[in-house]
Amino acid sequence: MQGDNGGATSDPRLKAWFDSVDLNKSNSIDVKELHRALGLAGLEFGMNTCALLIRMHDTDRNGTINFEEFQRMHNFIMSVRASFVQFDRDRNGFLDRDELIQALQLNRVYLDRQAFDAVFESFDIYKRNNLSLSDYIAMAAFLTCSRNMFSRFDPYKTGTATFNFSTFCFAMSYLR
Repeated sequence: MQGDNGGATSDPRLKAWFDSVDLNKSNSIDVKELHRALGLAGLEFGMNTCALLIRMHDTDRNGTINFEEFQRMHNFIMSVRASFVQFDRDRNGFLDRDELIQALQLNRVYLDRQAFDAVFESFDIYKRNNLSLSDYIAMAAFLTCSRNMFSRFDPYKTGTATFNFSTFCFAMSYLR
């Protein structure tokens, strides 16, 4: 579910898009500017998802993303989009539960039924029993950040972590 820049040269159209939403010409975009950029691309995300996408790709931790970080975020979104297209078997523009389970398994995300249902329902906000592309990207960002955060507390890669309440709140704050 994660894309990578892989050292690829930048696409001039991507740079032009970035520059067009960098309203204050700071060479970085904040949550509001990212929300606008993604909306122009037809991806409707809440501000929390935009903030999560920034936190995922903000390597210098300044609360914004520069063009290089934007490229990595774009690659992540395109990778997740390709997964969505691959698993939308009936081509209806949505992933149902079965399609989603297959997509997650391919991306090595294994959740028990209770966890899967909770995650699915939290991203199926209109209760349609399926996820749109935007929903799927938001869920992929959440799961990627969750995995990254969990690994910080599972140094021996046992699949188990112990949290006290403060640590749990710290981890959860990163995922909002």
